[in-house]
Amino acid sequence: MTNTLIQMLAETVERYPDNAAVIGGQRRMSYAQLDKESNRVARALMGMEVDRGDRVATLMNNSPEFVTTYFGTLKAGAIPVPLDVRYRADELVPVFGNCEPKVLVAEGELLKPLLSELHRFETIKQVIDLEGGSAGRFPSYSDVISAASSFLRISVRGVAILLADRSSAR
Repeated sequence: MTNTLIQMLAETVERYPDNAAVIGGQRRMSYAQLDKESNRVARALMGMEVDRGDRVATLMNNSPEFVTTYFGTLKAGAIPVPLDVRYRADELVPVFGNCEPKVLVAEGELLKPLLSELHRFETIKQVIDLEGGSAGRFPSYSDVISAASSFLRISVRGVAILLADRSSAR
């Protein structure tokens, strides 16, 4: 029986690993690829000391990276906080104050207007720049996930589960 989005993804990967899960522009990502990359996101977040119940804010347009970050956040036990990309920086200030994210993952162009305000948010410990265009100020999404393993150990109802790249097991 499927109870969570993580379980739904795992079941779908088992049944349809090569089917398209995400299509963004010319990019297609299979369920197996989504699973593997979201594991890497989860490992990267856990490496940033994101704990169960912490919030990970995303300021991104719809994209494969948005989906992998969302699932990776869930797999890390954290709470995804997708933000409306139409908000101005001054509108995001109270949102950050209320949700208190530990990590912000943002597209470079959406991040630029926030740079002068980030110091106000003590809870934000890490910023990830989707494109890596912040002149080295923040790590890029691709650098963060490429350094993380696709193997992930999580606990569901007290039972440790190892999530691995299922495409290599076939």
